[in-house]
Amino acid sequence: SGANLTSLTAGNLTGTLPAISGANLTGISGGKLLQVARTVLSTTVETSSSSFATALTSASFTMASSSNSLLVIAPFNVKVRGNGSTANPECYVRILNNEGTELNANMFYFSDVANNNNARVENAGCLSAFYSPSSTSPVIYLQYKASQGAIQMKGNDNISGGGTVSNIILQEISA
Repeated sequence: SGANLTSLTAGNLTGTLPAISGANLTGISGGKLLQVARTVLSTTVETSSSSFATALTSASFTMASSSNSLLVIAPFNVKVRGNGSTANPECYVRILNNEGTELNANMFYFSDVANNNNARVENAGCLSAFYSPSSTSPVIYLQYKASQGAIQMKGNDNISGGGTVSNIILQEISA
């Protein structure tokens, strides 16, 4: 019998179960996905600079309303190496908007101890941010730098074996 619902086992559920509807749910609101744009890094880039460089700039994107929000997702693939100068390469990756604001609370940091200071170690990561741009034409930058050694941001030309290609995905969410 199904009278005691606290001890109803899955074996006692038989027949056709009714469809569940969310029509009577209250107090729940959420935005609607309005548009999506993706920009892919086509050519691998590399730097040994300790200053941030832009590896990829998002595609032109015009939002429907300035009251909407933007979800930014930036999967990336990097290789770090000692560059002939260190056995402990260190590098950073971040996402920045066109107003100069770093969107991710914590930028990615990679460090590796290599037996050979020219060895390359591949790392994949993903940065994301949800924010309300001050204009309806936001631009997002995927940036990288090496504080020791060198960092290579992998593009579509240098992916093998199902690796992650570095890219920026923008999703406009209605208010």
